[in-house]
Amino acid sequence: MKDLIRENKKILVFSIAAIALFMLFLVFIHLPKHRSVQGMKTRIKHIETQTEKTHAMLGDLNKLGEVLASMQTELAAFESRIPAKENISSVLSELSNIAKTCSVDVLSIKPEKPKPFLDDNAQVVKLDKRHLESIKVELMVRAHYKAVAKYIKNIQESLNILATIDRVVIVRDELIFPKIDAELVFTVYVVGED
Repeated sequence: MKDLIRENKKILVFSIAAIALFMLFLVFIHLPKHRSVQGMKTRIKHIETQTEKTHAMLGDLNKLGEVLASMQTELAAFESRIPAKENISSVLSELSNIAKTCSVDVLSIKPEKPKPFLDDNAQVVKLDKRHLESIKVELMVRAHYKAVAKYIKNIQESLNILATIDRVVIVRDELIFPKIDAELVFTVYVVGED
């Protein structure tokens, strides 16, 4: 009878853990990534609309100047969120600093080589004549569940770069309980050379 109760407790604990992992995935990966993609699509649509307006107003130079100034301001704000490829080490350093403030131990940081970012037509996306590139960054961290959640939230709120969280894998181990190991995979967007 006790074995049956113990087995039911194990099933209940693992069910709750599975639901918690699903909720973490939904809240911290799927929804933010979806919002990020939607935001980029909206911004691109806005820029395309502004470009069409510019072509329609080519005869009125006063309005053309205002529209171009507005577009340049918006583009500059967008570009400021995309660091140069040479500055990726400062982004990695900032990820470590945020981890320290959240009581998260960073076990490893492994950035991959930059890859060209391609559009739907498999063409390299350029930003002001420079190639847009993506860098996958894999972090292994160890902390309590709440600290990992706080870390992900702080990255989204305070890291002023264009990045997405691609994957979160949480590993429980009795040897480190009540802490967990978590693998976080980010894609950081950077501008390369001409």
